Parts: sequence; C-alpha cells; structure tokens
Amino acid sequence: MLGKYSSAKNVPLVKGVRTEIDSGNQIEKPQPYTDTQSGSVIPSSVNFCSNTTYSFQISYPKDWFTTYNNKYQECTFFAPFSFVVPGYLEHDIVPISVVPVASADWQATVKLYENPNDYQNVLTTKNLEINGRSTEIIDTTSTGNGFVPLGLVKRSYLIFDGRMPLVIYYQQLNPNEDVTGAEKVLEEMISSLKYF
Repeated sequence: MLGKYSSAKNVPLVKGVRTEIDSGNQIEKPQPYTDTQSGSVIPSSVNFCSNTTYSFQISYPKDWFTTYNNKYQECTFFAPFSFVVPGYLEHDIVPISVVPVASADWQATVKLYENPNDYQNVLTTKNLEINGRSTEIIDTTSTGNGFVPLGLVKRSYLIFDGRMPLVIYYQQLNPNEDVTGAEKVLEEMISSLKYF
C-alpha cells in the first residue's frame, strides 16, 4: 500500500514490466488530451455584471458598487462608494459609466467626444483594437461649464460594435481622487467586456 510515509520500493511489481518508478522518470502519463482551460484567469477580487437589454457583461472590483433604477441602467454606473441613481439620468454622478449608443447615432457620438466643446478640452486621442473591436481612447479635461468642476480629467473608451456600440468612461469628480487607480480599474473593466 502506498501512503504518505511509504516508499516506492516496498510496492510489489509484476515481473518483466518496467515502470516509470524503476527508470527514475517522473510519472507524466496519462495526460488527458481533451482537458482544456480558458486562457484568462478570473480573479476572486471581481464581480460580474450583465445587462440583458444591451447584451453585454463586464467585471468590476469586488469592493466597488453598482446600482440602477430600471433594466436599461443595469451595469452602467460604477463607483468605489455606495450611491443611489437619481430619477433623472445623469452619467456624471459616479466615476465610471457605461453608455450604450444606438448604431445610427454612433458617428455623431464619436464627433462629440473627439471635438473640444463648451464642456471639454480634448488632450489626446488614440485608435486601437481591444478584444477584436475597434476602440478609440479619448482623454479630456473639463472646462467647468457643466456639472464637473474645471480641470478634472476624463478618459473615454469608444467601443464600436455593429449591434450595440458602447462608450465607457472614467470621469474624475474630485480633485483629490486617485486618477491613476481609477483609470487602471477602467482598463481592467474594458478588457473584461464581453457581448452575448
């Protein structure tokens, strides 16, 4: 009997059969040929949120919060503090927002984010592909003309999908916020985005 304290030399062997133990090799067989695993690791420090209206799933940090008033708002507001979504729809109430955009309105939405206006100064734009989707990253600062005070940063990801394009952004709401940490959370959320 093999156990925790026994040695392999005490195991009776069938004569004439050479074993991996006899040859001094590590036992590497049998290896299942159909056992496959996902290439992505899901950390225990995230929660998943699915919006069935717009058919997307996104992860967010376990110590962050999300809430909504109706099924259209599911998984569209995220913050490191608890909050209540007001009756009027204003996305700049929390640091990270997901804004579904109708395909017909996509070009107008891109122009709005790409161009300076009364509410934002555009600092940089960058085009790339994330998870197989054309994405534009736009960094801006606020002008102080709207709800957001002057000089606060915003990083927006404009993610094109033929069925349901999304704008996912981080808006700094307080000059003392950890912008770098929040942008890292945003980046991780973007990389977890899946459509279904």
